[in-house]
Amino acid sequence: MTAGCRSELLTRVRRGVATEPDRLALDAHLGTCASCRMSWVLALDFDAAGAAEPGDAELLARIVNAAIGGAVIDLPCEGAPARSAWLYAAAASSPGASPTASTAERLFREANDARRAGRSRRAIELYRALQRGFASSPEATLSLVSLGGLLLHDGSPAAALAQFDRYLGVAGPRPLAVEALYGRGRALRALGRAGDEAQAWRRLLREHPGSPYVEHARRRLAELGG
Repeated sequence: MTAGCRSELLTRVRRGVATEPDRLALDAHLGTCASCRMSWVLALDFDAAGAAEPGDAELLARIVNAAIGGAVIDLPCEGAPARSAWLYAAAASSPGASPTASTAERLFREANDARRAGRSRRAIELYRALQRGFASSPEATLSLVSLGGLLLHDGSPAAALAQFDRYLGVAGPRPLAVEALYGRGRALRALGRAGDEAQAWRRLLREHPGSPYVEHARRRLAELGG
């Protein structure tokens, strides 16, 4: 994301507290910012599913693939924050786009294609190649959450935790921070780190009190004894 990104608009719309001018401003911004468009379609998909559960990989891959392909998609997301159903999807390239950006987009697209096909090992390889070769690209940043979810699903919670923590450590706007925190809590649960898991849920409640994951966080805290 760039310094001009409007992550606060994404947050307000997702929480359901945005005004009509906020929604109009977000629509206008999504029409000009490819990075925010990718972040938005990812975030909306997480919201629609209710949580980034392992079974979401195919749907997530389809949405990201549409975004990278530059299509405008109409996604019926039951339970998603109220706003226009039209999502501005990310353009794969634009006139004058750098070869580096195009390669990062290609790796991101191929990684999600592999996820959709159920080729987890290949998807993991491609996500890691993206992160190694194009660490500063928006695709690499977004892939931290996607790869974290995939690793968690594949039974590697420690590696998943590292991905979520890297995303949460990124400077600047982090529109998928709540998804990363949710994944972090799940990874810590899988690792049997009850104390750290409880801290993760408390942080989620403190920093994202209007997120779709609040009930899950409260339920886990109750199960952990508060």
